[in-house]
Amino acid sequence: MDRLAKAMQPFLKAIKGKRIAGGQSSLEVVVHTVNDLVAAYAAIARPEIRKDHLVGSCVAATWITIQVMRLFRVRARAITVRVEICNSAFVNFEREFGRRPLLGESADTWIVGVGFEKGQGLVGTHVIALIDEQIIVDASIDQGNAPEHGITLPGVVYTVVEKEFHSGTRMIVDVSGQRLVYIPHNVKIELRSLYDFNHNAETDGAVQRIAAKLEQMGFHPLD
Repeated sequence: MDRLAKAMQPFLKAIKGKRIAGGQSSLEVVVHTVNDLVAAYAAIARPEIRKDHLVGSCVAATWITIQVMRLFRVRARAITVRVEICNSAFVNFEREFGRRPLLGESADTWIVGVGFEKGQGLVGTHVIALIDEQIIVDASIDQGNAPEHGITLPGVVYTVVEKEFHSGTRMIVDVSGQRLVYIPHNVKIELRSLYDFNHNAETDGAVQRIAAKLEQMGFHPLD
């Protein structure tokens, strides 16, 4: 083995498997992890999704997320959950008293549920993406925003999944003092029967715009 090949070995090992290559030229190669890709996606995706979809369109947002990840050869699939969103006053109350506030006990505390209602235009659950079996991406969580009650979430939230979550245990995600509680909800729903969980002009358009922006940021699929 020559000296150059030996020197390149650690680099070649690093880009195997869960890595995505990027760079400005053949002389400059940046190696991105899946987490890097997800973070970049979270930073840019929501405005593109909202161009053609309503704030509560979790089905479309998840389909778009999955398709973008697959373009970069990253595994992704849809899962169903319910989410409780607690404002910072609610979180502080729990921390101080060791319990949830009773209804009407505190004027400052507020909690919002996402994925609990079923009816016209509602699927009775909340659909999010599971990336590489390790990271959840919620690309429509801002539907739960209630600024008048101190709930102001970004358009996309993501986090590494706790092992217990896969077996049905709820998972807590703290976002700027607010608390999201993700509750696994294994509801039977045929997502592909829904217009928004398929290729169409709106979803495909968002996928193309987001992928183009990611490529401009230096992300490219690794062959």
